[in-house]
Amino acid sequence: MIQIGKDGITYQNLPEKLKSYRFLFCTDRYQSPQFSVFQAMMIGMPVVGLGTTALPTIIENEVSGFVNTDLNYLTGKMKILLNDQQSAVQLGENARKTAVQYNSDRFLADWNQLFARTVQKTTLINQN
Repeated sequence: MIQIGKDGITYQNLPEKLKSYRFLFCTDRYQSPQFSVFQAMMIGMPVVGLGTTALPTIIENEVSGFVNTDLNYLTGKMKILLNDQQSAVQLGENARKTAVQYNSDRFLADWNQLFARTVQKTTLINQN
């Protein structure tokens, strides 16, 4: 059995332990959101984080979580989520819907479309 941390969390009981959390607080300020943001969203956990880098393009404020550069605003929203489970559940459901849009099929389709447009533009430039 592989134990994670000091609280007796194992890979087997990790999903059960995560149910007790109301949100993920993303403290990234200068880098793109980590994979943990998408993982939290996939299990229906809202994300609260600093409205910097790419996080505001992933989290729709007050729909799938909360993003802002005002720490007082974020602190207030975290208190709401801690005290109002239904709000956390609703934001989490919206977060999950958003996360599904970032699946590998969409990523590959977007990537292939980018390549196709680039090749097409290069061909047009070379023809002129």
